[in-house]
Amino acid sequence: MMIQSAEIHWHITDVCHYNCDYCPPKYRANKNNQPIEKYIEVVNKLQNSRYKHADSITWKIGGGEPLAFGGLSRLLKEIKSRPCNLRLDTSGGDTWFNFVEVKDIVDSVKLTHHHWQNISVLEFIIDQCAESNKSLHIVIPLTPGRVKEDKELVAVLQSKNLSVKEQPLKDENGNLWAGYSRREMNIIMGLPEDWEPPPPSYSPNPPYIDLAVAPDDGSPSYTGQPCYAGVDYIFISGRGYISASECGGRDLGNVFEDNWQAPDAAFACPMLWCRSKLDRKRIRTGV
Repeated sequence: MMIQSAEIHWHITDVCHYNCDYCPPKYRANKNNQPIEKYIEVVNKLQNSRYKHADSITWKIGGGEPLAFGGLSRLLKEIKSRPCNLRLDTSGGDTWFNFVEVKDIVDSVKLTHHHWQNISVLEFIIDQCAESNKSLHIVIPLTPGRVKEDKELVAVLQSKNLSVKEQPLKDENGNLWAGYSRREMNIIMGLPEDWEPPPPSYSPNPPYIDLAVAPDDGSPSYTGQPCYAGVDYIFISGRGYISASECGGRDLGNVFEDNWQAPDAAFACPMLWCRSKLDRKRIRTGV
């Protein structure tokens, strides 16, 4: 079976030197612990397995901060040695020079601009992407203490017909970050600035879910049928650990293990029900 496209989303590093107080601790005081040759080897394994099934590959390379990764341009050139679409997810670095080395290699950029960064770097990347007809999507984190200012920057950039999205900061549980004031939370949620939440009410424990019973939302069952999770989509963390679906139905290990091999074939779905809408959006089975 040929699938239309495959996606590889790889956080090549956990390293980021900016130490934002709202950033998860895993991105602080880390370092790359694998030689660049190991990363090249992983790229080759992924290429050799993906092109058996997919007409094209979309690579999304992020971090941490990928511009802090030693050998980034070499890695990106290896990825581009075969036809693909390559997106770099970055904050753009401290100066325009950080981006220059890779600007002609990538096809698109997802740029996160923090309020404390030099605005000239943002403007340089906007100009470079426009001149070379590269897709650019800008993300503006809403920083505690300056939510209104950040939203104003979003509006200014959108007025220039740029693709821009504001990003409320959230904790590991998906809740708004504790550093926001109540007024800022209200602004983010589109409520009156002086709105006050009602007193909390008692919440009983969530009901028990019997995974052997068909869910009410009509989730399909593909049990035993060929699933291409890990071939059509794969996510690799900064430490090399892999996930390919929300159900976790396929254990893919770590790309830096000595004998690791990239999955290159379907496997029999072990799940009773495909409960994940995100998984169902991706190509999974041959049915």
